[in-house]
Amino acid sequence: MADTARDEISRLEQEFEKDPEGRLFVHLADAYRKSGELERALDLLQQGLEQHGDSVSARLVLAQVHAEMGNGEDARSVWEAVIRQDADNETALRALGDLELGAGRNGEALRYYRRLVELGAGDDALQARITELDGKTGGGHRPEPKRAAPTARPTPAPAADAPRAAPPPDPEPAPAAQSGGDPGRGRAVAVDAGPGSRAEPSVVHTDAIGISDLLVRLLEYRDSTFRADSSLTRLLALAIGEELELERIHLDALALGALLSDLGGLALRDRVPQTPPGTEEAERAAEQREVAVSLQLLQGITLPAGVHEAVRHQHERWDGTGYPDGLREEEIPYTARVLAIGRACAERLTGSLDGQSRTVREALDQMQRQAGSRFDPVIVSVLRRVFQRRSEHGIGFGLGGRVLIVHPEELRSLGLATQLHTNGYVTEMTADTTRGRTGLRDRQADALVVGANLPATDLARFIREVRGNSAVAGIPIVAIDANEMNLRVELLTAGADVCFPSEISFREFKATLDALLRRREESAPLGA
Repeated sequence: MADTARDEISRLEQEFEKDPEGRLFVHLADAYRKSGELERALDLLQQGLEQHGDSVSARLVLAQVHAEMGNGEDARSVWEAVIRQDADNETALRALGDLELGAGRNGEALRYYRRLVELGAGDDALQARITELDGKTGGGHRPEPKRAAPTARPTPAPAADAPRAAPPPDPEPAPAAQSGGDPGRGRAVAVDAGPGSRAEPSVVHTDAIGISDLLVRLLEYRDSTFRADSSLTRLLALAIGEELELERIHLDALALGALLSDLGGLALRDRVPQTPPGTEEAERAAEQREVAVSLQLLQGITLPAGVHEAVRHQHERWDGTGYPDGLREEEIPYTARVLAIGRACAERLTGSLDGQSRTVREALDQMQRQAGSRFDPVIVSVLRRVFQRRSEHGIGFGLGGRVLIVHPEELRSLGLATQLHTNGYVTEMTADTTRGRTGLRDRQADALVVGANLPATDLARFIREVRGNSAVAGIPIVAIDANEMNLRVELLTAGADVCFPSEISFREFKATLDALLRRREESAPLGA
């Protein structure tokens, strides 16, 4: 991990040298902090703040640096400066509450903690702490009235009972002109979702994510190549968020934003002619139309803070040439930056961008070439780390792994494909071995799943052909619904890696598939 951290610092230093007057100093200073180089981080932040005194992000990192250096009063002063700039900053509110609690000023701690609850950023642990402090102060529990959460990106808060790494820097306050000239909005990250939009609470029920995932996948199910970009985007965005140490409440909001971000594209798929590849202006117009439709469909729906802004600003670019508002660098909401990278990587892995699917290495190389122009360079570095540590995120090979399913029963294929998509796999479904041969010939597959209820002789011949074809001979072959022992023996003899009966659980099926893919990938890391 030390080598990975040093590589990331080297990349950031190179980017910083190209634009020493920009705001990349915040990311570089945070990387220094995480590597233990606190003095370097402090010097860089102090220099950067001389030019960018409005940078809330820089002050967030500076406060954490002071705290880790043992400069408690300096940390407090910086947190208070953050609150003066951004009265609803959840990280600063929680940190100040913890400082007051540590100093024995329970009443002041309660004030900060209740403000967090009012903003919708409370959790069970915080609520328990408030109840305990109420008892000590004799004030009783006085719940604060609920109000709409701010539309700015929720700032990840440190744990209430222990220090933790500083969260990713917040988006910067931006001139009102960036937001259509409305001085009342005050931030470029604020999103007007249109008339009828309802308040945005911060809590996401996990069932809502699962149901949204299912419904969006059904909309995506239009042809045999069931790519399910939304599920893969969700997994990638969540893994990036976990690497950035976002709180669970913000990860859930990010997951929902990833699933809902392409509703407009799905709704227009059968109504608008497909954009010819390579026509940049036409592609931009189509994407703008899709975003507008997505926001229209989401009007009047109660969504967590960050979801509307992620959908609206997912096509902004780091260099300011994106749309709809031409935001640049840290003016772009953090959720939108993460979502843009997750979706772009998913499109490259599945081939939905231009019909050409790419390996993990190819996709990462393409993303890296656009870091600093289209994408936040820090988050692109984090994306590479996600693939290096994908097993730690519990997603294994379900990040664009391509599976061809050959099964005569459409519902059985669809059920398996749906579960695979939830785990980030890309699938193609065919009903017979003839079309299976075509699928293997025309498109690259990482694994083959066959239904044993296909005609036995034809299936065994098909497996032998695959094993005899040098282009695909090494891919894992998994047979399902093989309930008879003699049939399993025949298929294993033909070249299948494993045969499962009908009652096999998906969990065991996926573990076996991951193990086979892991063995195959050992000689070619990152899907090269």
